[in-house]
Parts: sequence; C-alpha cells; structure tokens
Amino acid sequence: MRWYRYVEMPEWSDIVFFAIRHPGKTDREIADALDGECSKQQPINQACRELESIGKLRRKLRGDGLIGNYPVPELYVARVRSVGL
Repeated sequence: MRWYRYVEMPEWSDIVFFAIRHPGKTDREIADALDGECSKQQPINQACRELESIGKLRRKLRGDGLIGNYPVPELYVARVRSVGL
C-alpha cells in the first residue's frame, strides 16, 4: 500500500494484475478482492482512473451498465509471457 493525497491506495501493479486475471471487474469488486469486503471503493476508483489516463487500464461499460476495468492487451501478453502461461 502507498499513501496518495492522504488516502491509503493499493499498489497500481496489484490492480493491473487483478484486471489481467479477472477482466471486467468493477471498482467495488476490485476493492473487495484486494482490501476486504468492508473497504472503501474510492481509492480503487481513483487508482483505476489514473491507470486509464496513463494507458495501463481500460474502463468501459459492461452489459449490466456498470463500469468494468480491463487490461490493455499489450500488458496482458507481457504478463502471460513473464509467468510462462
């Protein structure tokens, strides 16, 4: 974890790797998985927006109307090669 503007934030790499393993999860689902079910969603939302702005993550509407977080294809290929899948 790191502190960003006085709010504890998860490491960006944790979010990107989670999106690679579980594409399309919402900010709430990511917060639950990384920080526990009663964790705040706002730090994850801020991190996902920042990751999208620098091209490390894509955010788009899912079929149920919620915003899902998706890995950038180039990052997915690099991660799969690095773990030997």
